[in-house]
Amino acid sequence: MKSLLSIIYLQTNSASGEKIAAGLLAVSENEVFFHVSEQKLKFASKLSSADVLKHAEISFALISEKVAETNKENKSHDLIKKDSLFTKDYITYLNKYSKGLIQFDMPKTFAGTIDEKIFKTLFEQFIGSWYEKQMIEKKAEPFHSFIKKKLNKPVFKQKADIDYTLKPEKIAGILMPKDITLITKNGNILAAQAIDFSKSEETIIKQAYEYEVTVNSLEELGQKVINKNHQGTYYLLFNQPEQNSPQEKLLHEIQKTKSGIMKMVQAGFLEELETTLESKNYKKFSQFEATLE
Repeated sequence: MKSLLSIIYLQTNSASGEKIAAGLLAVSENEVFFHVSEQKLKFASKLSSADVLKHAEISFALISEKVAETNKENKSHDLIKKDSLFTKDYITYLNKYSKGLIQFDMPKTFAGTIDEKIFKTLFEQFIGSWYEKQMIEKKAEPFHSFIKKKLNKPVFKQKADIDYTLKPEKIAGILMPKDITLITKNGNILAAQAIDFSKSEETIIKQAYEYEVTVNSLEELGQKVINKNHQGTYYLLFNQPEQNSPQEKLLHEIQKTKSGIMKMVQAGFLEELETTLESKNYKKFSQFEATLE
């Protein structure tokens, strides 16, 4: 069985084209492997501008996330195929997003199946010393983990449903069970959906449209069952994308076109929402939904 290897370089000087081998990507039959050298990242930050390390960490975090998604979704499929998530288009996107800072070497064929042990050996041969705890893991906390920590407060658990699944048999307009980050009710409905703006543009657009459908369905429900003048409050929680990135442009576009449907707020707004729930008589949405026929 053949596997593929691609060395990942960090360009430290765009004028001279100088670059260093900083990471390794391997695609085996059923799993993708990815690792970055902390030492090489530190070294690159000394050779280039001050924000090199920041851009590299964000880009490598995106790759790590995509590797995890790929391995989760393709446990029983051959990953060395044309429709793998690690296509030329995806790698081109990553290179563009990182402003050319990260460069992928042409894939090399490796005779045999790669497992964790073999990947570690290959990494040490091509890149350098292996460290279990990478710098990007210490620096970049995943957005949804951050949201989860913020919502791990008694008031949210007592007065709201967290990571709740809305049911199509209860709410007209949604065609399948739909997960929502937070939903509660104090006369009118209040809901919030977290969308990670470090994801791909396609993922962000899909999740934003899905949330818009959910909001419209909740509004119709409120006007039908609660009050004909019902007007709920709906938040889209976001993390600040990289400056001048496609994700930042998309964020501005959503803010401009969807302001009448949902309020765009950064994740830190949850602290203000915590105070609001504490001071008012909010109750879990699930209690209200249980009364619906």
